[in-house]
Formats: sequence, C-alpha cells, structure tokens
Amino acid sequence: MGNDEWDGVSWREAELAAEKMVLRPYLALTTLGRAVPAGLRAILSKDKSRPQTISVSDEIVIAAPPEAVYARISDVKNMGSVSPENTGATLRLGDDSPYVGMEFDGHNKRGRLTWTTRCKVISAEPGVGFAFKVRAIGPPGKPILRFPIATWAYRLAPTADGATLVTETWSIGPWPDAVIPALDRFAANGLNGREIQRRNLHITLQNLKRVLEADTVC
Repeated sequence: MGNDEWDGVSWREAELAAEKMVLRPYLALTTLGRAVPAGLRAILSKDKSRPQTISVSDEIVIAAPPEAVYARISDVKNMGSVSPENTGATLRLGDDSPYVGMEFDGHNKRGRLTWTTRCKVISAEPGVGFAFKVRAIGPPGKPILRFPIATWAYRLAPTADGATLVTETWSIGPWPDAVIPALDRFAANGLNGREIQRRNLHITLQNLKRVLEADTVC
C-alpha cells in the first residue's frame, strides 16, 4: 500500500477533495462543460496560440548518493513504499531493469478511488534522472482510455557534501490554451488538481528521504 505516514492529515484532505470531484457528477459535468467546448473551439478555429502545460514541482536534499536515489525511484514496482497514492506497478514484459521504452501498469488509490494507468519510460539515466509518460487510464487492471495524460520526472543533482538534490515534476499537456483555465476550476473543498498533486509530490519526497536516509544509516 502507499505510504502517507509523513503527512496523513493533509493527504486525507486531498483524498476527500478528489473523491468529491470524481464522485459528484455535477462537478465533473461542469468541468467537461467548460473544457470540451473550449477545446473544440480551439480546434475548429485552428487556434494558433501556443499549447499550454500545467506543471507542479518540488525538491528535497537527501543524504544519499545519486546512484542510490536513482535505484529507488526507478524501481516502479516498489514506488508504493513512498507514494501516498501509488500502490505498486506491474511490468508489462517482466523486466526489472528500467530502460527507455519500458512499459508498466501503475496501480493507484485515493480514498475510495482506485485506478490503473499504462505508462512508458522516456528517460532512464542512472544517477541523473528517471521519467515516464502516462498514456492510458481506466478502472483497476483495465487502462483502456488512451490519451496523453501526464508526465512524471525525477532529476538528480549531486551536492558538494555527497548528498543528492532531488526534483520531482508532474505535468499534463500540452493542451489548447483555452482548456487549462477550465481544468484549474475543477476543484472541491478548496483544492484543485494542481494543489492535490503538490501535496502528492511533497509527501513522496519526504518519504523518499526518510527511507533512503534510514538505509544509509543501516
């Protein structure tokens, strides 16, 4: 299961907001009613504005070498040990060594919400960084809805004292400029998707630090 021990209160707030946004049809339909027409208008009018991306980042310094950090973040099967929402992953070809082009299904849970995503690794540089794109989503075990959903990326930089600066970034898009404001208004309990992911990243990095620094002491 995902580990949310570092900040269970703030993550529970995020879970409740996510449940309300998905399980209350009015909120979902209102957002679709704004985003879909905006996207169609942009396509039909051949909108020449630059597509926009929503992005959230956080960073932390971990007292462990970049190679050790990379080994942990690229082990997608065990990401649930530090993530508040991910519960693990299933490799599509059963190959444990991360490589560009590797596909896996990520299993996720936010409160009563459970889902699976189909992901593809786009960067795998030991000691430098790891990234993957989420290309499909659906109910548990069935990521059947295919479209460019999100990108998750970790960048690693050694510090002067032998530690590692870890930057985690979540981004969605690029989408037509008119769609982004509608998605940002998709919120519940004062939280939108951007704020929920900001908490997700912060908790993940704090847990990653705790786990890796405990391993270093041992």
